[in-house]
Amino acid sequence: MAGAPALVLIRPDGHIAFRGPVHRPDLLQEFCRAKFGRPATGAEQPDTRHLR
Repeated sequence: MAGAPALVLIRPDGHIAFRGPVHRPDLLQEFCRAKFGRPATGAEQPDTRHLR
């Protein structure tokens, strides 16, 4: 992934919690669901159509 655009989630302590390809936001969603559970009912889902 060196030099390629990426989605990166940085922890408060500065470490990288997640890194994935920018065209696969579903991987970040899966990571967050595994760590934090599913979003509350009625929560808005981000519009990621521009990333495909």
